[in-house]
Amino acid sequence: MIDQQTHIRSKSFRVQLTTIFSIGILALGLVGALSSAWVTKVHIEDQLFENGLQVTESLATQSVLALIYDSPENADDAAIAAMGFPSIEHVAILTTAGNALLSKGETIEQYDISKITNKVALLEETLEHWVFAAPVYILDQITADEQPLLFETEQQQELLGYVLVKKSKEKIGQVFTAALTNNLGIGLLFALLLLAIIHLFFNRLITPLDKLSVVMGRAEEGDTNAYASLEGPREVMDIARAYNKMIEALAQHQYQLTRHNEILEYEVGERTRDLVYARDMAIQANRNKSNFLSNVSHELRTPLQSILGYSDLVLETLPPEQDDIRHDINTIVQNAENLLHMINSVLDMSKIEAGRIEVSKRETNIEQLVSGVIETIKPLMTPNQNQFEHSMQLVSPVINVDADKLRQVMLNLLSNAAKFTHNGTIQFTITQTDEVLNLQVEDNGIGMNKDQADHIFEPFYQIDAGHTRRYQGTGLGLAITHQFCQLMGGSISVKSTLNQGSMFDASIPYD
Repeated sequence: MIDQQTHIRSKSFRVQLTTIFSIGILALGLVGALSSAWVTKVHIEDQLFENGLQVTESLATQSVLALIYDSPENADDAAIAAMGFPSIEHVAILTTAGNALLSKGETIEQYDISKITNKVALLEETLEHWVFAAPVYILDQITADEQPLLFETEQQQELLGYVLVKKSKEKIGQVFTAALTNNLGIGLLFALLLLAIIHLFFNRLITPLDKLSVVMGRAEEGDTNAYASLEGPREVMDIARAYNKMIEALAQHQYQLTRHNEILEYEVGERTRDLVYARDMAIQANRNKSNFLSNVSHELRTPLQSILGYSDLVLETLPPEQDDIRHDINTIVQNAENLLHMINSVLDMSKIEAGRIEVSKRETNIEQLVSGVIETIKPLMTPNQNQFEHSMQLVSPVINVDADKLRQVMLNLLSNAAKFTHNGTIQFTITQTDEVLNLQVEDNGIGMNKDQADHIFEPFYQIDAGHTRRYQGTGLGLAITHQFCQLMGGSISVKSTLNQGSMFDASIPYD
């Protein structure tokens, strides 16, 4: 039943993800085609507009003699040449009174010549065409050897008439349609190719994960022989391999515990000396547990790092509009980071129990260390709307101490206070004597009763233990803090009142 439900959920997620990617890629292709076609249209429109201005200016230059001698034949060749340019529908040469001296092409309506400026310009524009106009000037005095010219300045010039050129915009629409069709075809082809690649990639990644999920479901039901097959991408195989090692280690550990229990039951009934043997076996079992936790934590961290890396890669390649998928992947990243933090805590605890953690003292600037801790802890105050206050009184800012463990002690105490305090105030006080650094973290959170305070530094102990507990975590933070304080030669204590708050005091000696 669990296998079927897992398969259905995985298939539904795959269909949804593929659909969203398909829509996004097709939309991206459509936007690209429209943008490219629009840029082409604007470019062609600018070219046609400039061509219209140039044709009008050229016709005005060649119409001087026709207007001087009132002879349309002198400009007939120029008008025919102008009509030969693309999209030119009509040209006309007008006198200063507005009468048509020469007209070629389709009939053009009357225009207000008073709007014509002293240079070539656009007279009228509609959705179908442009109408360009230019005045025709000549110098007041012309020698026999001079040729009539068109001048741009108004000084010593005589207005002879005007030229009008009507240019169609039909070609712009044709170019836009052709460009849009071609771009859509090419964009669709590339989109289909990209979708095929993405489909193959997701099948290669998700199918092995489906099978791994089914196997984990069997293990959750109590099947101790639920081993995963090693197939798919290297990262998925690493996860499956780590899972198989964990199952194998659990089975072996269970076997060892069963065997030890049988030996103890037998030997207790025999003699007192066998208690020594039983004690040794218990110590060995505890070592096996520490080694098991260390090995499992190490094997799980590598695939978790791969999951975080692949999640970051997917986030970088997602289009900006895919907010739902981005939210889901951020949830995966957050949960993976939480799990990685828990695994690191278990690994630290196993190292402490195995005696593989040593104190490494070095010169440390306490002010800089505390500043870094405060910057790290401030974001943790925001979710529960807590106020954070701190003070520091130092005799010497530079001391010889294990900075890494001291930083972890501070972070554990402050994060613990932030987690169990809501809408309250957390005070962090650092004082110093000639030989001891004192840390005090006080909050007005949920607090503890005496029985809880007596067990708070035990490994895996949690105030609200159970399936419905509000506060997440492994219950190792304060236990590790207690062990670190002892390793550095110091101590830690707690005073707490239920529903009123707690105060932790840690004393760390230094050189």
